[in-house]
Amino acid sequence: MYTAKSGKQKGTGLDFEALKRHGYKGGLSVLNVPPPKEKPDWSWSTGRDSSETRDVKESFEDRQKTRAAVLDVAELANVQTRKEKQSVSFSQKEKRKRELGQAGRGKNYVEEENRLLRDSGIYSGFDT
Repeated sequence: MYTAKSGKQKGTGLDFEALKRHGYKGGLSVLNVPPPKEKPDWSWSTGRDSSETRDVKESFEDRQKTRAAVLDVAELANVQTRKEKQSVSFSQKEKRKRELGQAGRGKNYVEEENRLLRDSGIYSGFDT
């Protein structure tokens, strides 16, 4: 009657003629791949860029533009001297931190969350 087949069937291999009858034409051939144009370097790298981009000389005008840009950036809006920092009150410090997004949220999280909600336009009657 019926015979039980094992779960693992023996491989019969591929019949190329049967594949050809079903439209198989063959895959890409590695015989048509050209040899590499440059000789490959299999030595260890030193970690430096092999291209010689460091030889480009910077002109005097370029250096002057770079210096001017650095001086412009040095004049930051939030820079305070040590004396100015000492004379600022605690509420002014907290306000500056909030504006910069550096507010300490560990002190009173209820007030902080209510302030964040007020800033986003949500008002509740509990914190007024």
